[in-house]
Amino acid sequence: MLEGDENKSFAELFEAHSEMVRRDFVPGETVSGIVVKVTKDTVFVDLGGKSEGVVEIEEFLDKEGNLTVKEGDHLDLRIASLEDGIHLTKGVKVQGAEAVDLLREAQQNRLPVEGRVAGVNKGGFDIDLSGVRAFCPISQIDLYRVEDLAPYVDQRLCCLVTEANPDRRNLVLSRRAVLEREKEEARRKFLESLEPGQIHEGVVRKLMDFGAFVDLGGVDGLVHISQLSWARVAHPRDVLAEGQRIQVRVEK
Repeated sequence: MLEGDENKSFAELFEAHSEMVRRDFVPGETVSGIVVKVTKDTVFVDLGGKSEGVVEIEEFLDKEGNLTVKEGDHLDLRIASLEDGIHLTKGVKVQGAEAVDLLREAQQNRLPVEGRVAGVNKGGFDIDLSGVRAFCPISQIDLYRVEDLAPYVDQRLCCLVTEANPDRRNLVLSRRAVLEREKEEARRKFLESLEPGQIHEGVVRKLMDFGAFVDLGGVDGLVHISQLSWARVAHPRDVLAEGQRIQVRVEK
């Protein structure tokens, strides 16, 4: 929070933080930050790099109206909007007469909605979004093929809205899209953290004539055949096997 914030009005605080919007933020993106100020209406979150976001206080009130956040808390939030500043959200809550507009907004801005898996049917899952019925195809419930559907029933899941036409009772969700985005964000952060000389453990995914591809947790690296052993290696399969866990050092 900027110096002297305690003496500023909400409008002044909002205007100040609006000028610091980082242009590479995108709606729907997950960001981490620290709560730096809590007012009666708003929670201010420091996102680093002189960027601050705001969250409506209602997102941090429990059923009894008690505040569940305080200054200094670390939060993972979503970018809801970049109009007139960085607006953050924990996720879209679908309820009441505004449900249709909220769902369309969630689809447009690629914001996650949370719902409960109410049951399974032919081809997918029935998702209850606080009284609004939605459908998630089997292919969109996870990153990998799902054989047993029962374990998902009664789970609360975050999904993206891929189709939103409640008038036609056509509301389709994808949890896979959320998982893929989270995986890509984790991959990006991991790549940014890599430095020459670091040691990491990975899994050999594919052996080629020229070397081995190693999965470091969503990021593939290549170990050239000349780096597999002190002795000369005719083919990577002579010293490695696909699926084998090995330690590797980052060269570049």
